[in-house]
Amino acid sequence: LIIEPRAVVPAEVRAYARDRATVAAEVVARSGKVGAAGLQVRPGAGKSGISVRLGTPASAARWYLPRSSNPPGSKNRLVVFNPGAKAARVTVAVRLLSGPVTPLTETVPPRSTWTLDLTGQTRIPPSTDYAVAVTSQKGRGIVVDRVTAAPPGAAAPQWGAVTAIAGPTAASPSGWWSLPNPAFDATRAEPGAHATTVTLLNPGGRTVRAVVGPLGSGQGPDSSGRTVRVRPHAMVEVAASSLPSIGTKPVGVKSDLPLAVAEDVTPSGVVGAVSASGVPQS
Repeated sequence: LIIEPRAVVPAEVRAYARDRATVAAEVVARSGKVGAAGLQVRPGAGKSGISVRLGTPASAARWYLPRSSNPPGSKNRLVVFNPGAKAARVTVAVRLLSGPVTPLTETVPPRSTWTLDLTGQTRIPPSTDYAVAVTSQKGRGIVVDRVTAAPPGAAAPQWGAVTAIAGPTAASPSGWWSLPNPAFDATRAEPGAHATTVTLLNPGGRTVRAVVGPLGSGQGPDSSGRTVRVRPHAMVEVAASSLPSIGTKPVGVKSDLPLAVAEDVTPSGVVGAVSASGVPQS
């Protein structure tokens, strides 16, 4: 492809890979610099949705999904891509609100993908929230996505895909993250759209003290923020309804240690169909 300065060029993935259930794509600039994003559309009755994601600028050895859930009839799949020249030994650690379960492991060949059906795992109870941490041994870089489909008859959108939170993103240099609030302009976008839950996952071995609330004028939430403690390798869910002053303001999270921060949004047919990751601030 030849991309002129300040131009946008679409590339249909299906033009390069046909009849494949799972496809990973790499964009490499032979000269200059480019930005890449992926658009996926799932049309059809009962399973419609859309996903727009920025390309991941670098692989990482650790990835996090703070909140997922498997209600009856739903589907949750992890897609792990190994872009490297050597096989990657990958461990998927699942943490329920009550504690961890036995992890899953797989060796992903070079330049290959591994799809893990989280819904089919008996160690994950149905309709129970859980967090996921994906680790590649020996520091070999991987990229992790989650694809979510709602049960039949669920509200739209019933499908969505997100990129997991990379380990470096969880370690914000400034110690604070921002999250969008779709309620800021719900009259023009989706009437009634708003954040429902902010989930904090502690990837480290020390208890984290965090503050969640409306984004203030400084770094992090304002003085009305709620203080929570997150035990090592555990998750804490903060309902947006417990932050009465949030209104239409963006959400801020401030912490004294690394965190993986995510937000679920309604309307949505299932947890994870519409979600956003916290953006680390400098």
